[in-house]
Amino acid sequence: MNDVLVSIRMPAPLAKRLGTLCEKNFYMDLSEQIRAVLNKKFLEHKNQKSGAMKKSSNKHEKEKELEDMLERNEQLLRELKESLRNIK
Repeated sequence: MNDVLVSIRMPAPLAKRLGTLCEKNFYMDLSEQIRAVLNKKFLEHKNQKSGAMKKSSNKHEKEKELEDMLERNEQLLRELKESLRNIK
């Protein structure tokens, strides 16, 4: 894996809070803490996108299922009407 050096400018209070998190999470330095936060946010974003894709897929499946149910109901209605005509 090739490492890339990224420079980040941030307000001093934010850097201080990240430094506190470093100590709390037992990271060696600020860069490890920032990588951890970025990885976590990246995975959350990735999961949200895949969840949205699943939802749209499920939506398509539900629409197809409803269309099939409607078609079966229409067929049953036609059969019932035919049966009623035959009774009369």
